[in-house]
Amino acid sequence: AGYMFFTSWFATYLQEARGVTIIKAGLLNTLPLLAVVFGNLAGGQLSDWVLRRTGSRALSRQGVSIASLLLCAGLTLSALWAADATLAVVIISAGAFCAALAAPSGYAITMDMGGDHVAAVNGVMNMCGNFGAMLFPLVVPWLLERTGSWNAVLVSFGGLYFAATLCWWFLKPNGSVFDQSLLRTKPRQSTP
Repeated sequence: AGYMFFTSWFATYLQEARGVTIIKAGLLNTLPLLAVVFGNLAGGQLSDWVLRRTGSRALSRQGVSIASLLLCAGLTLSALWAADATLAVVIISAGAFCAALAAPSGYAITMDMGGDHVAAVNGVMNMCGNFGAMLFPLVVPWLLERTGSWNAVLVSFGGLYFAATLCWWFLKPNGSVFDQSLLRTKPRQSTP
């Protein structure tokens, strides 16, 4: 849902809340998207490095994600106080980079937890993300109508990443989400 802000309302935010021209808004809109690309690449490397150094899937998956999403939430909220539009975009882009650091861990933990059912776990994760991605562009105009301020949108944006941080606490990178005993079937008896 947070990523959808960049692909739906970010240029409008820059024009209305920061007073930039449509051309400058288009140029500035590329910064957080580039940050996401490089953050995804760096996140995979970081998660692997933490796993090699510590041998802990929890630190590699949860630790990296919790730290990076907390940083994202903090940076996003701190952009509220940036007086300059370009500085606000740089701060938000740094937050987008941090959020993207968590993405590879999200996919890795589905493999850790899914076991033989990784496709189902990954599908549920992806579906939930798509519901958020569908709803966030609808929530933005509702927030604007109710509050009359883009600050509420940025606070919601930061709040989404803080909520994602809390969700990471409940994941089990060292265990399966399925009770494997329920999935075992008795072997068939062959007839002579």
